[in-house]
Amino acid sequence: MSQVSGVVTYWNLPNFVGELYTADIIPGQNDVNPTFLSLVGGLNAGNARIVPDFNFTMDVDYDFPAADQPDISETDSQTLPDPVSPVWTESDNTAQIYQESVEITYKKSSTLGRRVTADVAGDGSVGYYSETEPNNQQNLLSQLTTYALGNVARKVNYTFLNGEYQKATNAGTSARTRGIITAASSNAIVAGGADLSQELINELMRSMVVNSGGQSFQRTPVLLMNAFQKQRFSSLSIYPPESRNVGGFNLKMIETDFGPVGVMFEPTIDSDTILFASMSVCKPVFVEVPGKGVLFYEPKEKTAASEGGMVYGQIGLDYGPEWMHGKITGLATS
Repeated sequence: MSQVSGVVTYWNLPNFVGELYTADIIPGQNDVNPTFLSLVGGLNAGNARIVPDFNFTMDVDYDFPAADQPDISETDSQTLPDPVSPVWTESDNTAQIYQESVEITYKKSSTLGRRVTADVAGDGSVGYYSETEPNNQQNLLSQLTTYALGNVARKVNYTFLNGEYQKATNAGTSARTRGIITAASSNAIVAGGADLSQELINELMRSMVVNSGGQSFQRTPVLLMNAFQKQRFSSLSIYPPESRNVGGFNLKMIETDFGPVGVMFEPTIDSDTILFASMSVCKPVFVEVPGKGVLFYEPKEKTAASEGGMVYGQIGLDYGPEWMHGKITGLATS
């Protein structure tokens, strides 16, 4: 299986009869295996932020001096101490452009009733065609547009987790969203090639409760991991017979010393990584195109014997304070 790059023609996308299937998870369309994007509400999230610029602020942080025991005499109390005030520090992220195009020739759209046989040429060319008969591609342009939207959703999900930050400084520089795994730095546990263990999970939980003041355990915490670590995690036998509903999805839950934490399989996370995400502080962010919306299909101007258009959106992630999230990286993967 592969993809067609460029305009869909009579020759490069054969017609087949039968149900369309894909093993690839499409965020928001797979109730069995939800994704990070699904949990934050998908591309039409009710809790999304609409912002007027690509660059946006997520939170403003402050802290207190270390707590100590006051040592103030009666004489001292007659003089006011020096005032102590916090320094506000903001964190930001950026939206980025997502763009996919679809295009089919008039000849292709005119011959959707012809299907390919099993007699494919040895050189890999499309092969030979049978007589006209019904097939599942009578509205091919609509199907290709749906495919493009699914591709955008998969790229958004990947970026929300793994994106590397880049701020656009001119028209030739791409804005790139910082993902939540990249952002998490206060609670970053490096396994150094060790197998996932209860000790590493406990270390991450301690870090989360200390550096978030316990808040992360009150904000719908979920552990997300790929297939290998999910099975390793299950082998630790730390699942109680309970579940947790997050974003409409029923997830397994572990009971920690600091509160319940959901557990979820997320195929887009690297096999050596586990993410602790405080889901209720995460929101998709959209920069609206006036008169068009935040994610839309727009037909292209017809200049020749083909038709199509583009799927376009300007999307980012607000993950709140980075210290509300954590990760274990460098885990053994074999």
